Amino acid sequence: MLSAPSASSHQNHDYVHIGQQALRTEAHTLLKAAQQLTIAFEHAVRILHTTRGRVVFTGLGKSGHICAKLASTFSSTGTPALFLHPSEALHGDFGMIQSEDVLCAIAYSGTTPEVCTVAQFAKQKGLKILTITGGGSNCLLARIADVFLDGSVEKEADPLGLAPTSSSTLALALGDALAISLIHAKNFTRESFGRLHPGGALGKSLRTAKEFMILHQELRSVTESCPFQAVLTQMSAKNYGIVPVLNHKSQLVGCITDGDLRRTLLKLEAKALQKCAEELMHPAPKAVPSETPIKKCIQIMQEFKITRLFVISADKTIQGMLQLQDII
Repeated sequence: MLSAPSASSHQNHDYVHIGQQALRTEAHTLLKAAQQLTIAFEHAVRILHTTRGRVVFTGLGKSGHICAKLASTFSSTGTPALFLHPSEALHGDFGMIQSEDVLCAIAYSGTTPEVCTVAQFAKQKGLKILTITGGGSNCLLARIADVFLDGSVEKEADPLGLAPTSSSTLALALGDALAISLIHAKNFTRESFGRLHPGGALGKSLRTAKEFMILHQELRSVTESCPFQAVLTQMSAKNYGIVPVLNHKSQLVGCITDGDLRRTLLKLEAKALQKCAEELMHPAPKAVPSETPIKKCIQIMQEFKITRLFVISADKTIQGMLQLQDII
C-alpha cells in the first residue's frame, strides 16, 4: 500500500510560484506567437472559409485531444468539423473523408508516422491540407501541407521540458484563432450560435421571445369596444386565462384576465354586464419585442410577478404571448 506523502516533502516547494511560472511560460508562448503570425494564417482562413465540405482534424496523443476539442469548437461556431483518429483512419475510417473536405493535421514533431500517412492519403484524394507543427517548414508534415502554421515553442512549461504543455496550448490557441476568424468571415451571430446550442442553460439564454411565444393567431383578442359578453366568450374559447385588447390598428392597448371578469361579477353591480373591454382592461400591459432574449423575458416576469408577457413589433402590433410555464 502506498503511504501518503509526508508534510516535510512539501515544505521546500512554493507551489503558488511554480504555478505562476507555468502560466507565465505558456502566456509568453502565446504572446510571441501572436507577434509572429504571418500571412499563412490568412491563407488558412480563406481555405477553411471557402471549403464546401468539412474540416477534418487529425492528430495523435495530446495533439489528438487538441484536435477533438477544435472539431467541437468549429462545429459549434458554424463550420462543420470532425475528429479523425489517425490510427483508425489507416484501418478503414479514412472512408469518412470526402474530396471537398479540408484536413487539419496537428503534430508537434511534424514526423508522426500515422499523421503524416493520413495527410499523404488526403493529399492524393485532392484535399487541401493545413498543419500546425513545431517541426519547421522542412519537416515532412509541413512539406505535405498547403499551409503550414508554426507551432514551435521556446520551451515547455514542465521542468523536464518533455510534457506537451506550452506546445499543446499554442496548438489549441491557433485553432481557436482560426475558428474566431471564421466567425467573422461567416458573420456568425448570437442567434446562429443559439440555434446550434438549443439545450441547457446556455442554449436557452441565447433563444428569443419569438421562439417560445404563442402566435397571436392562437390568441382570442378583443377590441376596446367589445361588450362584457363578447369578452367572456373569447376568454372561454382558449385556456390562457387572459385576452389582449387591441385598437383598430391591431396594436396592444390592454389586457383582461379571467380574474378581472370574476371580480367584476362579484361586485354584483347592475351595470357590470354592460361594461366594455376598455372599462375592464389593464392599460399598457407588459410587452417585449420578439427578439428579446428569453432570459430577459423571464427576468421581467419575475420582477413584476406575472406569468404572461405579450410580444409586440416595433409599432406595437401584437405578435404573440409568452407563458412562463411554457418557457420553464
